[in-house]
Amino acid sequence: MKQSYIGTSPYLSGHLFTAMCANSPTPNTLTHQSLTESLSFLCHNEKPTLPFLERLFTHFDTSHTGLSASDLTTLLQDLLQLTKKDLSILTPSLPKEDPTPYARNLCLQACRHIHALKSQSHVLLTTPPDSSLPDRLAPADLADWALRNIPNLFLPVQTLLSRRFLEPDVVSADTGAEAESTSPEAVSPLPVIHGETSILTDSLATLLSWSLPVWRPADPKMETGKQLKWEMLYSAERDGFSINRFEQNTLKYPGPTFLLIMGSTSGTSPQQIIVGAYLSSPWKKSRQFWGDQSFQILHLLPNFEVYPPSGQSDNVAYLSGEKSVVGFGGEVGKFWLSTDLRTGTYKNDPLASKPAYQPSATRGEFEITFDVDNVEVFGLGGEQALASQKRAWKFEAQDASRRAEINLAGGKEVAQQLLAMAVESYSVPPPNDRRNDE
Repeated sequence: MKQSYIGTSPYLSGHLFTAMCANSPTPNTLTHQSLTESLSFLCHNEKPTLPFLERLFTHFDTSHTGLSASDLTTLLQDLLQLTKKDLSILTPSLPKEDPTPYARNLCLQACRHIHALKSQSHVLLTTPPDSSLPDRLAPADLADWALRNIPNLFLPVQTLLSRRFLEPDVVSADTGAEAESTSPEAVSPLPVIHGETSILTDSLATLLSWSLPVWRPADPKMETGKQLKWEMLYSAERDGFSINRFEQNTLKYPGPTFLLIMGSTSGTSPQQIIVGAYLSSPWKKSRQFWGDQSFQILHLLPNFEVYPPSGQSDNVAYLSGEKSVVGFGGEVGKFWLSTDLRTGTYKNDPLASKPAYQPSATRGEFEITFDVDNVEVFGLGGEQALASQKRAWKFEAQDASRRAEINLAGGKEVAQQLLAMAVESYSVPPPNDRRNDE
């Protein structure tokens, strides 16, 4: 089999083809055995691991001295384009952006991450200057960066290869043209986005799909083959900047969610900022911190980075109207919102004692306060989770109605008794009493 571009860029296809031919007896010739072995490795459905990512990055290290920043930028840009192509089909309404700035920023963050990885403390107290960043990026170091931030960046390639080679109904036998597959494996791992979002673009949705855990339905028998949906549960622009509306739309949703906050800093050089969080368990209102070690904080703009839990504290999240409505990171919090949802604070303290989340691997200490432009919450639990929330709302409304009827009935009885007492107190005396008075 000769090289073909299977729907990707020449750079991406060329390196994948070379990797597939690595075990062939003839150079640049893809045999059936080498194709089978490559697909078995590339198209596995397991959670990405460090060795898996390292091996994939090794395919693009043609010099065997590490990838250059230019090579990594090209690879990221091609993967962004491939993912955005699928996203534009699934959700055509998403605003389109040039992926080049995102690819360059991701490359810069990778270089900073590796710089911190090589330092003795593994923690950045100050943001390193670009001149100190490494020139070549070893596949093992890139795998460490990707596993923390974008473990699913090769998922679009895996899906594409699976469709092209492993699904018998992808190519029509009559016309040779691509046919729409109806098998469960053909369902894209990328989402259909429901709800009018003012935060997400195709590039930001791509980065989220690379970083968030791959969705698995709660009941495969009920939802196998159904397309993943990101269902907008709450939008401050749509529903209002109100903690009551926030609670009403997010509580009782039993599936995982992610929160996005978009705002801008003030001053002479204002900067847009988008931060958020992934929650693997349902929101709950409590005076105590809650959550688990699968939560994570997301920084999308201006620099993309993921903050995993540290494992040192369970104070990962809270929802309370007493101090700050929404917060993550315990008393030394990572970010939180004011009670009116209008002001956000986002900080990084590399020297914090027992932090709930790991410190930044690309920047030093900072604390940023910004004005919030919008807050959005998306549900990731599939159709069953949304239906469960709607049933809970319906039950709550019916219960409130029953309580109101009971209170109203009790109110009528009390009112009738008071009226009877009033009539008795101020009634006209009987005739005999009137005569005695006279």
